[in-house]
Amino acid sequence: MKKIALIFALVVIMLGSCFLPDNYEIDVFVHKDGSYDFSYQGELNYVPVLEAVIEGSFDENEQEELQEIIQGLKDDEDFTSVKDLGKGKIKVEVKRKLDVGEDYYFIDKDLKYYAFDHNDEGELSIEGFEVDDEGRKALKNLGSKLKGSLIVQVPKNIKVKSHNADKKKKIDKKLIAYTWKLDLNSEKPEMVIKK
Repeated sequence: MKKIALIFALVVIMLGSCFLPDNYEIDVFVHKDGSYDFSYQGELNYVPVLEAVIEGSFDENEQEELQEIIQGLKDDEDFTSVKDLGKGKIKVEVKRKLDVGEDYYFIDKDLKYYAFDHNDEGELSIEGFEVDDEGRKALKNLGSKLKGSLIVQVPKNIKVKSHNADKKKKIDKKLIAYTWKLDLNSEKPEMVIKK
């Protein structure tokens, strides 16, 4: 029981969150004017319930807390779909349209799994999160793989200053897609673009 509590503490400290993204796909579409669309489809797994399930202590209190969390997600206008998969796993769909120069943080500013920040030079920095060795062990014990993909589509008039994508593919004469395949062992995804 102490081991599970330690794992939970490590995950919360490591990611600063009670949620873990898993089995997800993030799509970002950058428009010619520099505005962009963000969408997330996949799971958000609630760590306290994952811990309780592993421990065998999942009860009505955790179920009530989870239902409140799920209702909070449903009340958020960015969440277009929220479904309880059981045992702390929640399937969600998030869609957000962002204006030129507008920063965005998924899930929010305190839980920066994915950060979209603009600097004074007008550059947009896209950055994901990274897990250290201790965090990997803790997440494996929770049954989380952090498996997902990030696809950023950029029109040719937008300059890509740097990226560490696994794949770059021309979609048509005007659009290029950058793709990251992600899991527990992945390097932090990073990209800097400028209109």
